[in-house]
Amino acid sequence: MTQHQRKRVYNEAAPWAGADGYGVALDTRSMHTPGGNLLTLASWPLAEAVAAEWDAQAETIDPRAMPLTRLACTLHDRVVPQWRVVADTVLAHAETDLLCYRADSPAELVAREAEAWDPPLAWAAETLGAPLRTQKGILPLHQPQGSLDALAEVVQGLSPEGVTALQSVTGISSSLVLGLALVHGYLDAAAVTDAAHVDEDYQAEQWGTDDEALTWRAMRAADIAAAERFLALAEQDAPA
Repeated sequence: MTQHQRKRVYNEAAPWAGADGYGVALDTRSMHTPGGNLLTLASWPLAEAVAAEWDAQAETIDPRAMPLTRLACTLHDRVVPQWRVVADTVLAHAETDLLCYRADSPAELVAREAEAWDPPLAWAAETLGAPLRTQKGILPLHQPQGSLDALAEVVQGLSPEGVTALQSVTGISSSLVLGLALVHGYLDAAAVTDAAHVDEDYQAEQWGTDDEALTWRAMRAADIAAAERFLALAEQDAPA
């Protein structure tokens, strides 16, 4: 795909609509993924947004500035052809979910974790039928099989776009619960980002931070926001 070229070699990026759905053309050539798949998109608004990412490129292509394109390519090259592998990888986070492993001190950190993490765990129990155990420390924690089965059913019921957003957010946050909370609209991207960084933010308050840590956090926040936007645009109808 053109994304592998470092220099911009096209004049215009524009969305198209056809029998295969929606896509993006660079000048007259329809875009393909790095894996060679035609880049089709779930909605016209998503196609417009992906085209805008490419239209905004300067003389040199910056892949970091095209998060929607990256997610769309991941959908075609990894999620769809390797659905079972991706689903199993995502579901594995249920056994190591960040929200289930708590600090035992200091008291302020314990309270912050409870404030940020208890509500999404309660949501998962009540809405998804998947109560998860919590503990202090990092020893392996075995979750109820019924909860794991319920989470598997939820993941299997998602659209390809939903699984693509989920695997991105789950990988960034180390939490399947936070990923599902975003995909289902229980938490927005900002809330997921804050919940995923409770421990880091507390440590930064105590000991200070540096530019590298701030940059890394901002990148993670941007990727979570991109996953939220990707899913929202994929589910959005074209304007009348």
